[in-house]
Amino acid sequence: MPIFWFCAVACMASAWAVLDGFDFGAGILQRFVAKTPKERAQVLSAIGPYWDGNEVWLIALGGTLLMAFPQVLTAAFSGFYIPIMVFVWSLMLRGLSIELRHHHESPLWQDFWDTAFQLGSLMTPLLAVVALSNVLRGVPLDDTGTFTVSLFEFGSDAVGALDAVTIPTGLFGVAVCALHGARFLRWKTDGDVERRSASALKSLTILTVALWAISTIQWARLTVIPERFREQPALWVGVVLTVILFVIGVVLDRRASARAAFVSSGVFIVSVLATGLACQFPRLLPALGNDANSLTISSSFAPGDGPLWAVRWWLPGIALAVGYFIYILRTYRGKTSATDGH
Repeated sequence: MPIFWFCAVACMASAWAVLDGFDFGAGILQRFVAKTPKERAQVLSAIGPYWDGNEVWLIALGGTLLMAFPQVLTAAFSGFYIPIMVFVWSLMLRGLSIELRHHHESPLWQDFWDTAFQLGSLMTPLLAVVALSNVLRGVPLDDTGTFTVSLFEFGSDAVGALDAVTIPTGLFGVAVCALHGARFLRWKTDGDVERRSASALKSLTILTVALWAISTIQWARLTVIPERFREQPALWVGVVLTVILFVIGVVLDRRASARAAFVSSGVFIVSVLATGLACQFPRLLPALGNDANSLTISSSFAPGDGPLWAVRWWLPGIALAVGYFIYILRTYRGKTSATDGH
């Protein structure tokens, strides 16, 4: 049962990263690929049917962690209190920006909320990837299952919520979302926004590769991840597959296969997450310096029959969420235009 719920958590994290990732990316790029108020509204129209539904996967992820692995959620929320609060405010800022932008036709009003939307779209994936990086790298858990870390640490081997390992990885995550969003806008928009999104792909690809290399070097220098690859050589299969998927996306970009490139981008994100989670299995929250303090899927699993009963509700619930997304995707399967209005 713990393995089932670990896989469920991994699937929901992947679904949220892929589905919310493209509207984060669209928000990051909005003011770069959309030059006029109508074009910026076009970007919002492209993600409009999806963005709030995509966040259901984040809510489901948190609820599942609370139900199946409550000790992990408790430790993470208390240890990363400030970053999580900033993350929540960034999510709220995005939602407010989308809803309030259309309440007044003033250019100043709309520019303000477009800028707020871009800022929230950048900060949310940055902090999410920073949090995931801390989970994969490990935190200073004590024997009570709790930890505290400072918000910033600037030393090369210091551990903080934002440090020499997590900051490059967070920026890499932002670049991946921007690339994912550019492919989505190329697929779902027309006119100048589509053209600028296609033109941005080359620069975003170079930026993603550069940040990927920097973060990989930092992980190799400052974490125990290389030891886990030596212990489990099969993990290299995930690395090779991830690189192949990234190259496939670049090739599809050049062949003008917008939808196929977008799909390959989503599979690439899933591969990155799967490889990272496989590195730490069966740990859910590794402890730095003393692996005996790590919270594993067994030690942190909820007692009693609750997880068993929850399966009966989780499976139809997930089926409903998947069916909803397929329905929305089919209903809004065309492109958005800057001339469509609101």
